[in-house]
Amino acid sequence: MKRTLFFLFILLLAITWSCQTESDFSSSPPQPEFSSTQEVSSRSQQTISSQMLNNVAVDVINLNFGQEFYPITLTQIKGVSQQQFTQWLQSSAIASAHQGLLPVLANTATEYIIISNVTVRATGKQTTVAMIGVPSQLTGQYAEAIILEEKSNIPASMQLKICIWKKCTPYAKCVTRIRPFPANVACPTDQCNVNNPCVMYAVPPGTTIGLASLRSAIAAF
Repeated sequence: MKRTLFFLFILLLAITWSCQTESDFSSSPPQPEFSSTQEVSSRSQQTISSQMLNNVAVDVINLNFGQEFYPITLTQIKGVSQQQFTQWLQSSAIASAHQGLLPVLANTATEYIIISNVTVRATGKQTTVAMIGVPSQLTGQYAEAIILEEKSNIPASMQLKICIWKKCTPYAKCVTRIRPFPANVACPTDQCNVNNPCVMYAVPPGTTIGLASLRSAIAAF
């Protein structure tokens, strides 16, 4: 990735130098090709900026959920529309959570991503994880983000229930978690809420990127 960005950067420098040379040594007005070159250069810069933003967003997600999931890569993440998310949810093992998410789904500022083939550290099994970036006016009810985990390879004969609770990430993000549990297992209790925010006594070893907004990371896709 770094090598690709480096070559793109060199290409942009070459284009800029070429345009400057033409401007300095030609007495004629700029030709239409110059505007075209500027347009290509602008698009290339936008592409690089978008890629860098996506890479940072992946880092934010991994730092906040790395204790539960093995590292997630950019290719696993797909930004989806409200309709696409709803279709996924209704066909998943946690479809019954749909009713409780109606206020979020009805808000046009809500952001969605679906992450495929996520490996759970505790079991070594793969699952699909969806993340919702919650609009500011709904964070009191749902926290900053909603994380939905569809447990895969669940025996059809097993009785399940859907648990919804709030949990703190290593970077003091209060998030709503939704996932199926065996019917005879108690749901986890809330670790945080609007009146009891997550507390970080020290930044975890590594980078402070994890402190960035989870909603912004989700919106990057």
